[in-house]
Amino acid sequence: MKIWIYWQRIAAHTQAEMRKEGESAGRRLLRSILYTQYGISDVRPQIEIGRWGKPLLIQHPEIVFNISDSGDMVAVAISKETGGIKDVSIGLDIEQKRSIPMKLMQRFYHPAELAWVLETEDPAEQQQRALELWTQKEAYGKWQGSGLHYQMQQWNVREPHIQSTMLTRWKDACVWSVYTNQEFTISWKEYREKPDGFI
Repeated sequence: MKIWIYWQRIAAHTQAEMRKEGESAGRRLLRSILYTQYGISDVRPQIEIGRWGKPLLIQHPEIVFNISDSGDMVAVAISKETGGIKDVSIGLDIEQKRSIPMKLMQRFYHPAELAWVLETEDPAEQQQRALELWTQKEAYGKWQGSGLHYQMQQWNVREPHIQSTMLTRWKDACVWSVYTNQEFTISWKEYREKPDGFI
């Protein structure tokens, strides 16, 4: 499975203006990618929202995607599986570098995950591990289609069957995690088109 990750920096005030117009920067970026990369020229391809808020492109079921944003960074992970692998889904989460309070970790992390964070005594390393886990847990929840509605503390995303198809890396001062239950390769592309030009 080939996944493309398109990312773009969009100023916070621009994102706020987009929200006032009724749509997020992530959705606008998705629509622009669908037009420029896949030739889908519908002015507003119909996006259906699943039970827990996962967006689905119902007119083009061969295209699977997920959207994430943090600060001024907006990203779309997308794959086109023609003749496709059935029931394919992608979970993407990005987070700009920040601290995860211990109270939050104790509430949302599985005991084995928390033990891994505390395995090192270096506070900086603890925070790096904590943030990586947070993005992994969000990516896994978004892959499931449940977002943060799933019981985060019940799932240990460090288990080998989850880690085997989880990619986590630091890039552009953000932590990125991508999850799907298929083997995959990733290509990264900074998106330079204006995302509002095709809306």
